[in-house]
Amino acid sequence: MPQVDRLGRVVIPATIRHQAGLVPGTPVDFDVAEGAVVLRPAGTACVFCGAPAVAKIHRGKGVCEGCLRELRGRRGGGT
Repeated sequence: MPQVDRLGRVVIPATIRHQAGLVPGTPVDFDVAEGAVVLRPAGTACVFCGAPAVAKIHRGKGVCEGCLRELRGRRGGGT
């Protein structure tokens, strides 16, 4: 079982790195959600609400389905 070393490092098992597409040099984001540490490639969370499930990447930024619906609803209307 991996452990956090004295410098705060953890080795991510190869099978998990491959499944997540984490190659050496991949920038990552960390979050805490419901007591769990969540690590994902940087920029893959919704840029507006922070939701981890991203429906679309636009100009390198992730947007979730809920925020996409909200943005589409505002098209052509003011604010």
